[in-house]
Amino acid sequence: MSSQIRCTYDFLNSPNAISNASARDIPTILSIEANVKIIIDHALYLETSLAIFEFYKSLYRWKRLVTPSCTPAFYYYSVEFDHDEEGAIVSMIPSADQGNIQSIWGDERMNTVFRSTP
Repeated sequence: MSSQIRCTYDFLNSPNAISNASARDIPTILSIEANVKIIIDHALYLETSLAIFEFYKSLYRWKRLVTPSCTPAFYYYSVEFDHDEEGAIVSMIPSADQGNIQSIWGDERMNTVFRSTP
């Protein structure tokens, strides 16, 4: 069972491209991309470019729902990809003391189940 998951990102363009004046401009926000890698037990599971602020906002909203007694599932869909087509770009599904991370673009040959730590 996988036990170590690491996520990294590198900006592909400058996050400074967003000024206070354009902070609510959706096309500008979506134009800031990062190369995101998900590494499971030292093996690359997913590498893709994402609208990083959109992804971060999804994670932020999910994290606000997490409590000591309840960890809800996380699903990331982009405005660019309809969630009814193939599935979530990234999902994390908790189950008892373990979880499962999946991506429609991930390496399907890898075991993506991991044990949660207290």
